[in-house]
Amino acid sequence: MLRGNLPSPRVMLAALAIASAPGLAHAGAVIQYGNTLLGVNDTGELNFSGFHPEAGFFPYGVYRVGVGDAISPGCFCEGWGVSTNYDLGGSSTLTSGFANQSAGSGGLTGGTFASSAGSALSSVNLSGAPVQVTHQFGGSIAPDIFQVTVTIANTGTGTAQDVVYRRAMDWDVPPTEFAEFVTHQGVEANLEGGPTGGNVRYASNNGFASSDPLTFAGTTGSNGPASVNTDFIDLGVDDHGSVFDFAFGDLAVGESRSFNIYYGSAENEAQALARLSQLNPDLYSLGQSSISIGTGPVLDETTGLPLFSEPNTGFSVVVVDDAAVDPSTGLRLFTKPHEGFSEGVFADTEGRAIETFNGLAIANDDVAGFVYFDPATGEVLLRNGFFDGDGDGGGVATASFGGDLSILSAIGTDGQTYVPILIDTDGNRYYETPSGDVYQIVQEFFEEYLGNTNDDADLAALVAGLTKLALGPETTLFDMTGFAPVPLADLVAQETEILTANNSAPTFIFAFGGVGGVELGTTQDNPLLPFIQENPDAIVFEFPAPQPRRWYDPPFADGFTYELVGGGEFTEVGAPTGFTGPFEIYVADLLVGTIDPGESYFFGPGVSKFRLMFVNDDPLDTADPDFATMFPTFLDFTGSPDSLLMTSVLVASSDVPEPAAALLLAGGLLALGIVRRRRPVFA
Repeated sequence: MLRGNLPSPRVMLAALAIASAPGLAHAGAVIQYGNTLLGVNDTGELNFSGFHPEAGFFPYGVYRVGVGDAISPGCFCEGWGVSTNYDLGGSSTLTSGFANQSAGSGGLTGGTFASSAGSALSSVNLSGAPVQVTHQFGGSIAPDIFQVTVTIANTGTGTAQDVVYRRAMDWDVPPTEFAEFVTHQGVEANLEGGPTGGNVRYASNNGFASSDPLTFAGTTGSNGPASVNTDFIDLGVDDHGSVFDFAFGDLAVGESRSFNIYYGSAENEAQALARLSQLNPDLYSLGQSSISIGTGPVLDETTGLPLFSEPNTGFSVVVVDDAAVDPSTGLRLFTKPHEGFSEGVFADTEGRAIETFNGLAIANDDVAGFVYFDPATGEVLLRNGFFDGDGDGGGVATASFGGDLSILSAIGTDGQTYVPILIDTDGNRYYETPSGDVYQIVQEFFEEYLGNTNDDADLAALVAGLTKLALGPETTLFDMTGFAPVPLADLVAQETEILTANNSAPTFIFAFGGVGGVELGTTQDNPLLPFIQENPDAIVFEFPAPQPRRWYDPPFADGFTYELVGGGEFTEVGAPTGFTGPFEIYVADLLVGTIDPGESYFFGPGVSKFRLMFVNDDPLDTADPDFATMFPTFLDFTGSPDSLLMTSVLVASSDVPEPAAALLLAGGLLALGIVRRRRPVFA
């Protein structure tokens, strides 16, 4: 497992001073955490083509060892953007900056970049406003999942109004790239303006969207409309992904807003969900490959009913629901929308074929006509439609024919099947048309056609056929009496390969924390989570560029040593509720005080390093309603340190795992939510 310490801001500046020399421009890096690799560009978006021993020179996006990349095939469609309306005392500027290797980049200037084997740091500025955007990549407390801490800072003298962050990603999960299933969870619970006051302004499946928040993200594919601002499981199959817009409100002078993104992979869906439970994100997207489970009928997207093929033709047949009735007219609704030009046949639930027409449906078109079958062969001998352009019975009628018009003269003879058409459209749905209206439309067409045709044979056939149709009262003109319907058994079902999400195959993760309306670290229930470092003696949890008066939460252990690196002194430490105390505070191995859950200890004078130890053999209070398996700690300090380190303190014991073993042990215990002894449990 490759790991690397996170580059501090000072190390980053030194690296950039070298990278800025002529011929040494740094374009990005490939970093690894467990079985997941990320290709990070210097402006913070993924899909970087670089070298790594795993696959050589390769376009790395979100890559799993032994599996392949889940976002780079097809297009480098992954990126981010920030927009704001920057106000300088009455003069405001609407601007954005964004980075996406496929959809385009713009509005960014300056910037710094540094990386190690397992981490990266990118910092850039908006060119249209004094706003800095930093992406800090490193290993999370969950195996194989990177944590990206994003910080948006107002570095100017005005107010950054309506700050919006967008992140878009197109899933292309191997081995079925371009045919994947996508899951969104947590969107509905965190919508802007919702009951919880979340930050989600827009979410959909359009991983191809521009990363510019000032453009509408939209949707993609036939599943797109079902993906907007909602939760779904296994949406697909399609070539799609995820796009999220987060609205963070205004940032005053000197203010910033931070949140986390998680990119990673797991052996299967169950493992992915277990690892997400360790991170407790506000929302997540899963990308999964597809697997065939056989064949089945093609379903209509609107009605969900099977599609059939007309015998010996390629025309689509939709079985519509007779129970769907227009309440204003009492007539049946045929709910398949008409999209542009089409050619096909509808059939009702009794198996009667109901013909659409060849052409474009517009609002208020009335449609009449018939389908003419030879029941011996199933062949459609003639299809015919009559149209009234404005639907009031007084417009100019046009027609569409298919087949030999001379067949009209044989209607109702030789056992052949005649099926009438009774359809009206408002441009979106088809309605049953009253027979009186149909009669008027047919007569108008008859008169119009007589005045325009030069084909005597066709005219004679048409006259003969329409004369037969015109016999009898208007109300029974298109009655089914005397005509045999086309049984559904005689219609050939359209079949397709049925695909489903492969839950047993590697699953890829794209998640967010700190977008539920509460900024990370401001409450015990929403603590800041660390990046992980490893040394021979303990596991070190790092919080880069820490802020005072925040809750910091590494996985549970026997105690922790807290240290500020690069300046600053601790002034206060607060213990969380949900544990049994007391807790001992040590400075330079000297016991300076004890505190109980919910209490604070104030240092005077301040210190740059101290240790907190658990006195109780079982400090977890399972009877407390705030019971937790991790230990969020409230810290206040002076200065602007580069980093906050929390190093686990391991009590000497023959059965205490070594750090590497403890790391492997974490997933199982944390997933179960069980910690009962003072030996360390790490994620």
